[in-house]
Amino acid sequence: MDHSLGPLGSAPAPQPVLAADDLLPALTPVAADLPSPEPVESQASVGDREYRLEFAGNTSEYFRIWIINVALTIASLGVYSAWAKVRSQRYLLRNTRLAGESFDYHADPMAILRGRLVMAVVVVGYVLAVKFAPDFEQPLLLGIALLWPWIHLQALRFAMRNTSYRNVRFDFAADTFDAYANALTAGAITAFSLGFAYPSGLHAIKKFRIDRTRLGDRPFRFTAESGPFYGVVYRGAGLGVLFWLVALACGVGAHLGLGVARTTAQGVAAVCIYFGMFAVGTYTQAGFARVTAQGTEFGEVRFGNALAAPRLLGLQVTNILAIIGTLGLAIPWATIRMRTYRAQCVTVYAPASAFDELVTVPVAAGGAVADAAVDLGDIDLGL
Repeated sequence: MDHSLGPLGSAPAPQPVLAADDLLPALTPVAADLPSPEPVESQASVGDREYRLEFAGNTSEYFRIWIINVALTIASLGVYSAWAKVRSQRYLLRNTRLAGESFDYHADPMAILRGRLVMAVVVVGYVLAVKFAPDFEQPLLLGIALLWPWIHLQALRFAMRNTSYRNVRFDFAADTFDAYANALTAGAITAFSLGFAYPSGLHAIKKFRIDRTRLGDRPFRFTAESGPFYGVVYRGAGLGVLFWLVALACGVGAHLGLGVARTTAQGVAAVCIYFGMFAVGTYTQAGFARVTAQGTEFGEVRFGNALAAPRLLGLQVTNILAIIGTLGLAIPWATIRMRTYRAQCVTVYAPASAFDELVTVPVAAGGAVADAAVDLGDIDLGL
């Protein structure tokens, strides 16, 4: 039976497909309202060619996919959400191109649906257990925490194995022991340093993810040291302290002030706190993207990323305002806009024949329960 027909029996029209953030950010011709990326620090060797990721998706096409997905998901009481995910991912990945070739997404909607049904049973069971036996809440949360490295492993494996480039599948070649060893190492580094060595723990996680990723029979390698991670984290912390000091000054002013001045100071303090957290998150996100790209290798292939925190922050803020102002109808526009900018920031340096000798290695798609858990928590698995 062809599961791509969807649970309602009608086959969706073939759609152009989409680009994956699972390994590389999507790139596309830049829209007129998007800022141009900053220059990328070249990672090229002599004889390398410079390629840009290209994202060819557009808002009108993606809006049609999105609005149909929303309508059918509501009409089917959520059942169609599995098919909606596959249609959206395929559009985004098939419209993401590198050196003239597209990415693709191959997940089976029925597998995703089964995973989501299992997760629904788990969530309902947890809610009922907490309601009627509150003493079990802490043990249940501890059990979820202990299972997290396994969930993370299975979700990465599912995402990679269902993504391809040039019809060659990605893979995540780690086992359960590797996942728990990495989680314990990163956790121990952070805990025993009282959080001061958190960048080293983050570096260990990033290295684990990239070193275990493969495209066909060839592995990726992560060669970056932990030093740049410290720079990103501590500069971000400094930015956070700056916002906190402004909020503190406003709080003191609110305490001493009266009437309108007091209300204004309280409002400014609140804005500084929340916007500061958002700005720090955006700054570290952009910084980690640049460090990760520059430290990643795939044979003779090198990567660069020019993602700029101020421009990324501007896009995120205007996207959020547009989504709120249109009651959600601007979600497709915001998605395409963000993928376009992220894609245009990525540069790939490689010999002309770098992608011509990829060898397909058969891999099982894997179970989708962990994928459903990650979707439930809206957790980003991007490298």
